[in-house]
Amino acid sequence: AVELPQGPCWYRYNGDGYGEHADGSPFDGSGIGRPWPLLAGERGHYLLAAGHPDEAEAMLTVIENSPAGASRLLPEQVWDSTDLPALELFRGKPTGSACPLVWAHAEYVKLRRSLRDGENPYLELMTLLVAAPSGLSAALELAERRRELASLFSWAIPNARALEVLAAHAPLLECGAGMGYWSALLRARGVDVLAYDAAPPGRSSKNGYHRAAREPWTKIHKLSSVTAARRHRERTLVLCWPPYDDDAASYSVLRAYRGDTLVYIGEPDEGATGSVRFHRELRLNWTLGEAVDLPRWPRLRDTLMVYRRNAERRPLLERDRCFECRRFIATGAIGRCDWCFERRPAALALQVGKHRVEYLQEMLDALPAAQRRAVESSPNRIR
Repeated sequence: AVELPQGPCWYRYNGDGYGEHADGSPFDGSGIGRPWPLLAGERGHYLLAAGHPDEAEAMLTVIENSPAGASRLLPEQVWDSTDLPALELFRGKPTGSACPLVWAHAEYVKLRRSLRDGENPYLELMTLLVAAPSGLSAALELAERRRELASLFSWAIPNARALEVLAAHAPLLECGAGMGYWSALLRARGVDVLAYDAAPPGRSSKNGYHRAAREPWTKIHKLSSVTAARRHRERTLVLCWPPYDDDAASYSVLRAYRGDTLVYIGEPDEGATGSVRFHRELRLNWTLGEAVDLPRWPRLRDTLMVYRRNAERRPLLERDRCFECRRFIATGAIGRCDWCFERRPAALALQVGKHRVEYLQEMLDALPAAQRRAVESSPNRIR
């Protein structure tokens, strides 16, 4: 970026050759790329999502002060060197590039609208993908697009109602915040929220759930969820899409928390989120007070649920047994114990996270041919 009279402006990239020469002569196939006011708009969107609405508002001023005179027409590029009055090139004002640039006007309108309504690019992208004509679904590979967007934003998609409910239960404590997307949107709305993650994402992070080489959307404190929950009983605990096979991300956090209100974002009952122990603890010792349907990818049941702690705690006594020999097995384990599996192997078995999923021969025979081939060639197959 370069500091101009109207504020900071950004270049497209290093070595850009699309613009006037150093002496102000016109682009003739070569030149020097100059700052683009519309990039201040893109910066404003980032600042807004990161929870800095005042700084995002300043980006509007940068764009508004880029035209020459009273025309209000936004240029493609502005001059970034000393004034050259003979060529009508003045620092911070339009070069001889395209003017008006409709793209720049669109960026300005979009940022102004976002500052008024609050921005949620994840919801917009997901809505476009899910609403695509059925004939395009296979080409779009929605499952893969979902994983990409989840890695960049969040595993659950916020909407306006969900953010309103969360704001009503502030101050908030988000544990396992990941990219901090939910917390960023809440902070942009002036909500008091602390966000923690044991491995905040970023270029040097080893967070396996958010592998995009970019920084979080807002400030994330590095701390285990259990420790953070134990420290902040005065805040409402927020757990968003805790993994189904990790007690430390859900059950242990809930047991460490001493407050009375939990907002759980994920699938109700035992689905793709929250460990078995976590859901059993909810059924025994917490009461559901409110539920908000969230935008959903196909075959998911994402919901925001507000729970209140019951006055008396009942102990969690339920134990899991092997389906076959009835020996006790680890809580939440799927299927048979290791002893039964080794004695009578299944027709096919897959390692799914920490669990083993077994297929009987009749189950394999009932699968469509393409699906059976995929299962049989899976890299997760247990040999």
